[in-house]
Amino acid sequence: MTEEQKDKSKVVDLPTRTVTEVPVEKVLTKALQADLEVCVVMGFKDGEFYGASSTADGGAVLFLMELLKRGLLDSSDYVKSTE
Repeated sequence: MTEEQKDKSKVVDLPTRTVTEVPVEKVLTKALQADLEVCVVMGFKDGEFYGASSTADGGAVLFLMELLKRGLLDSSDYVKSTE
């Protein structure tokens, strides 16, 4: 086992809120492992927007985006600090 492999074997995933950048590959791998029924992928590269979904139902895509938005707003430090 190389030193790099030894270092990676010590990495532990903690189910906590993200406070630093996470590699795209890790996020997508976790999504694949989640065995999702429907997914929406959004991102940017060089200022260009990328969006895709596994469903053709635009309403379902918007609903998922709004659920994410709600989760982000509910967990924001700003909202908690103004209560």
